[in-house]
Amino acid sequence: MELWDVLDGQGKPTGRTVPRGKLAHGDYHLAVHIWIQNDKNQLLVQQRADTVELMPGKWAVTGGSALAGEEALQAARRELAEELGIETKEDELQWMFRMKRQNAFQDVWLLKKNVKLGDIIMQPSEVQAVKWVHIKELRQLVKKGKFHRYYYLDMLLNTLEEEI
Repeated sequence: MELWDVLDGQGKPTGRTVPRGKLAHGDYHLAVHIWIQNDKNQLLVQQRADTVELMPGKWAVTGGSALAGEEALQAARRELAEELGIETKEDELQWMFRMKRQNAFQDVWLLKKNVKLGDIIMQPSEVQAVKWVHIKELRQLVKKGKFHRYYYLDMLLNTLEEEI
């Protein structure tokens, strides 16, 4: 059974844990998203497995919930390894920002790394395909409803475009 640490409204640990999805009203958990950018300024996106409960078959970014006892960086590294087989060192991931959502604090991370698609080991229960896309193409996927419209997406993409 997957356990989450319960956070208060300021993102501080309460000392309580709950089974996944069993948060009480006013409780929060920690979640992470990890964006991977290569030297060509492309972003690695993944198509969610058709069998997952949330957004089946939709293109999205790597992410998930932190497990009890995990810090955000640990959770981000674990999710990359589990979903895509990408091992990272702590200093490879760059924290971008944290946003408060309905029942989660969402930490967004950036990994600048050239990953060969053939080296990716997809977790079949989570991921059915991966591909590199340019920001312009990603915006088109969002417009067509094929990529999940994250609430922070425009802010992130604008930031990444400024760095180019």
